This record gives sequence, C-alpha cells and structure tokens, in this order.
Amino acid sequence: FLFKFPWTRAEERDLSYSRYEKRGSLTVESSFLGSTWYFCCAHLGLRFLERRHQISRVLEDLPWGDGRMIALLGDINE
Repeated sequence: FLFKFPWTRAEERDLSYSRYEKRGSLTVESSFLGSTWYFCCAHLGLRFLERRHQISRVLEDLPWGDGRMIALLGDINE
C-alpha cells in the first residue's frame, strides 16, 4: 500500500486454496476523516471455486459494523 495517512495495524492472510498457487491478502487499518478505515488488498485465484472460498475467508475476517469503512481492492481475476 502507498498511503498518505498513518496506519494503526496491518495484517497478512494466507488465502491459498488446496494445491493451487499461493494467494494472500493484506488488510491495513487507519483512522482519518473522522472514521476508522480498513483497506483489504487481495490476490485471488483463477478458478471459480477457489475465488469463492477465498472471498468468503476475506469477508469473514473484516470487522463489519460500528461505523467502520471498508474498501476491498486487488486482483480478483473475474
């Protein structure tokens, strides 16, 4: 991430599925514009079932609610 504002937390996740190529995501938390923001950049797989599994894992891990803003970015191979 190239980011103008300071982050308060960054977390990497392994999104690899079965024997396919390694995939992952990086989630960065930052506070600016009066809100807590989460930016998640994901590199998803090429196969439909692989992507479906990976998207479910990304969505489970994001902190929904409490006025937090979430942006999901990346190479989704769709």
